[in-house]
Amino acid sequence: MTSTILRSTAAAIAFAGALAFATPSMAAMTNFKASLSGKSEVPPNTVAATGSVTATYDSDSKKLTWKGSYSGLTGPATAAHFHGPAPEGKMPA
Repeated sequence: MTSTILRSTAAAIAFAGALAFATPSMAAMTNFKASLSGKSEVPPNTVAATGSVTATYDSDSKKLTWKGSYSGLTGPATAAHFHGPAPEGKMPA
C-alpha cells in the first residue's frame, strides 16, 4: 500500500513538473505611439515645440521601454513624464 502511494505521489509530482514546463508563456507586448504638441495639452496651447514617442510594454516582465524625440524647445529639456491613457485633449481618469 505504501509503495502504491509513493508511486502515485511521484507520478503526480512528475506530471506537475512536466505541465509547468509545457505551459506556453502568456506575455503580451503592447505597443504605443504618440505625437506630442501643444494642441494635445490640457488646456491646449500654441507652443511651437513638437515631439513623438514610441513605447512597448511587456506584460510578462512588467517592463516599459520607450524612445522619444523632440524639437522646437526654447531651452534645454529638463524633465519628461507619462500620463494616460487618455484621449487627446482629455485628462487621464
